Amino acid sequence: MVKQMIELRLAILEILKRERAMTDRELLNELQKSDSTITYRDLQRELFYLEISGLVHVSRATKSEKRVELYDEKAAAAIGDFDF
Repeated sequence: MVKQMIELRLAILEILKRERAMTDRELLNELQKSDSTITYRDLQRELFYLEISGLVHVSRATKSEKRVELYDEKAAAAIGDFDF
């Protein structure tokens, strides 16, 4: 279970490093291309962890969607050596 969470966090960060910002639904669709078992709840849990860690910023885009963006260049550089 822990290994799956770490892999999901890394996948989220890699996608955001490439795209810089997207909605939570777009991010979920990207993640589900490689693992269809990922749920919206899984994504929200990991986004919460990553936001607390200072790596991503989550804000409300619309009433039902959130905008997710990589926090800054330091966060992008930390992807490779961040200790989850």
